[in-house]
Amino acid sequence: MDAETRQSLSNPIPFAFEGRAEDYFAIWIVNLLFTILTLGVYSAWAKVRRLQFFYGNTRMAGDGFSYLARPVVLLRARLLVVAVLSLYIATLWFSPPVGFLLTLGFIPVYPWVIHRSLRFNTRMTVWRTVRFDWHGTYPQAFKVFVLWPVASILTLGIAFPFAARAMREYVANSQAFGHARFSAHTGIAEYYLAAGATLLVFLFGGGVIAAVLSVVLALLGFGWESETFVIGGAELIALLAAPLAAYAGGELFMVLTRNIVVNRLVLQPGHHFGCSLSGATIIWISVTNMLAILFSLGLLWPWAQVRRWRYLAEAMVLRPAGSLDHFIDSQHAAGVAVASEYADIEGYEVGL
Repeated sequence: MDAETRQSLSNPIPFAFEGRAEDYFAIWIVNLLFTILTLGVYSAWAKVRRLQFFYGNTRMAGDGFSYLARPVVLLRARLLVVAVLSLYIATLWFSPPVGFLLTLGFIPVYPWVIHRSLRFNTRMTVWRTVRFDWHGTYPQAFKVFVLWPVASILTLGIAFPFAARAMREYVANSQAFGHARFSAHTGIAEYYLAAGATLLVFLFGGGVIAAVLSVVLALLGFGWESETFVIGGAELIALLAAPLAAYAGGELFMVLTRNIVVNRLVLQPGHHFGCSLSGATIIWISVTNMLAILFSLGLLWPWAQVRRWRYLAEAMVLRPAGSLDHFIDSQHAAGVAVASEYADIEGYEVGL
């Protein structure tokens, strides 16, 4: 490693997010109203506008990202998905045995849908006129999104960290920036530690939530000694505590595994990434966001989304192995600059 490379790696470039909640609120309210008025047709345009706002305001080394997808492409795919789902539901209603066979038939389709969606959205993302690319394959997706989850179930969760690592590494190692490939190779012990921390948060968080709910119900006159509490209070506590604790645990596992993979992520020829997300912070953000959305009757949804996106984005840094300008020039020289018509010729985006 030469002196210039060492100097570059020691001077990380932080990611920044410059989007404002009030700006996104204007986009969000229009998207919501038009989607309702068009019975969902406008949702394709809504997705593009939303991602253009978040990507465009996410900046690295002074430049924002771009999302080039055309809404009509998304709409075409969504209409196809709605038609297939409608046929499936009708089949379940009129002929349950045939519907069950169709359900089994959807198992190999599921990883294909994920693979196609990841491929489309990756290829629609651009930075400094160089597009990202996708090299993942359907067999890899089938292994990650079908075989590993089945193994997790059959082992009663023991293999779950392996499944999580496979998913994270599949997404990371399948991407490229121009012709430069991303790679991340992580150890399994870290995923087991993350899973253990998540389990503790779920159990402890569930206990805390249950205790708080018990106090609230007692203040409302539904104490442990009352017949009303025995009939409905315990069920209500379990109904509320378990999902909330699971949500908090899920957020914690997300940031812990994101830290693991991003801190091992390398972009050829040696650009390293870093991520310093805090589990406690993301749980605080998620819980307070949920409360804000609830008590504002949904009006603070844009604020909550901007707040969460900003935290996730600004926890990342790039440690370049040399000049970024030279790196971008090398990608342009290799012929990977984005043509204006590229988004018009891309195939289906099949995710909803």
